[in-house]
Amino acid sequence: MKRHIFNGAVFAALSIILVTSVSCASSTQKGTKVDSFMINTISNFVSKPVNDNNPLLPNFYCADPTAVVYDGRLYVYGTNDHQMYQNLKADEEVNYGYINTLAVMSTDDMANWTFHGEIKVGQIARWAGNSWAPSIVSRKEEDGLTHFYLYFANSGNGIGVLTATSPLGPWTDPIGKALISRSVKGLGKCDWLFDPGVCIDDKGDGYISFGGGPGHNNCKIAKLGKDMVSLDMETGIVALPDTPNHFEANELNYVKGTYILSYCSAWDIQPQAEMCYMTSKTPLVPESWVNGGSFFANTGTYGLGGGNNHSHIEKYNGKYYMIYQAHDLHTKFNVKGDCRNINIDELEIDESTGKISKCKGTRKGVDQIKNPSPFVQTGFETLSTGSGFKYKTYQGKDTISVQATTQDTIGGWTLLKQADFSKKAEKIRIMAKGTGTLNIYLDSNRISDTEPLASVKIDSLDFSEIVSNLGSYENGIHDVYFVFSNGLELDWWVME
Repeated sequence: MKRHIFNGAVFAALSIILVTSVSCASSTQKGTKVDSFMINTISNFVSKPVNDNNPLLPNFYCADPTAVVYDGRLYVYGTNDHQMYQNLKADEEVNYGYINTLAVMSTDDMANWTFHGEIKVGQIARWAGNSWAPSIVSRKEEDGLTHFYLYFANSGNGIGVLTATSPLGPWTDPIGKALISRSVKGLGKCDWLFDPGVCIDDKGDGYISFGGGPGHNNCKIAKLGKDMVSLDMETGIVALPDTPNHFEANELNYVKGTYILSYCSAWDIQPQAEMCYMTSKTPLVPESWVNGGSFFANTGTYGLGGGNNHSHIEKYNGKYYMIYQAHDLHTKFNVKGDCRNINIDELEIDESTGKISKCKGTRKGVDQIKNPSPFVQTGFETLSTGSGFKYKTYQGKDTISVQATTQDTIGGWTLLKQADFSKKAEKIRIMAKGTGTLNIYLDSNRISDTEPLASVKIDSLDFSEIVSNLGSYENGIHDVYFVFSNGLELDWWVME
């Protein structure tokens, strides 16, 4: 992440914003007209067209992704650029020093994503002023539980770690200080002490890479202690002096005997800011690392906005994916500064050698791999795309709070893609608050000419269950559109 480097302590007292996402559109901003919808019914601006699966979230700024697979779901974590966006003052330049939370989202079908809110790192690790560029791994420990280890950069001056026994926390600060600081023995030259990348090999040993900046000797690697929250000081910190064009954005992967270090190349070489990688069988031997070259060009090459990059490689459901940051969402919303967004595309790796094939960034993204069930309780924060809404945390719950974002918008809408209506349902049950109407449509390509499957009237000061009858529909796979008026907060829904 090419950023301004700040003294982390300066921002330790930042207040935490509960509202974690907003729709920023206006009638004069760039975007895609949704001709299939009545302009006077829902927003005429959509940042993520319904046929695209990138970015993962349609109206949330996030960067530097990392991921872990648990219990059949893919969990993605990132630097919470949205916190910066919310705190920027008028005419203020991009200021990553505002960020002291991480954002979390997950999926099990690769098209519909659940936003899980923020990890309030600044409240958990009170010594840290910032939380950038996370890296997460998990391992089953002697207590029989799967433990999650979430590493993060405290600005450019240290690396911390949080732990939990669930991918969604609660998170704790196990050591009460930085895992790696400027004073750690054997650090040596490290211009930017940030961007951790962690992996666990088939022996259960953990390794961490970190560092960045211009010149040589900034890329470091070390073996973690058996507890994953300390360094193995017997092996120490190793510098990789000849990392080709290394600049930032470290991530580590372990693939069948091969350690893969990916990173973003520098800006003073051509081509600029590409994702590159090296491989090794013996990670603590500097000369063992072999240059693999570039595998992903600057996102500007793919029409996704030019800028630095940070990627993560994850195998999920038998396929390799590259999760990376792009720079086009803030352009669509006409927002000043580089508020980044997270995308995902397929990647090919030769597991016998660790060789990575060239990957391309797309707006279409990856294919949906399963169909969600409408007969299972689902949060409204699980969606593919939408407009005119924001995410809001309410008493520990993630809910969609519908608010008008422009004068010509009286509500919002979301889409759940390709749900499996394998049987008939007679009713929909929802948890909601506020006063207004929620209309549900199936496969609607013109809401103005379509009767809703259900029209739910809501009038409640606090969250309460409302049941409404459903109209008729054909069994099969359907897109589900939720169209709602201003003044509502929506928690979950289920058909029965």
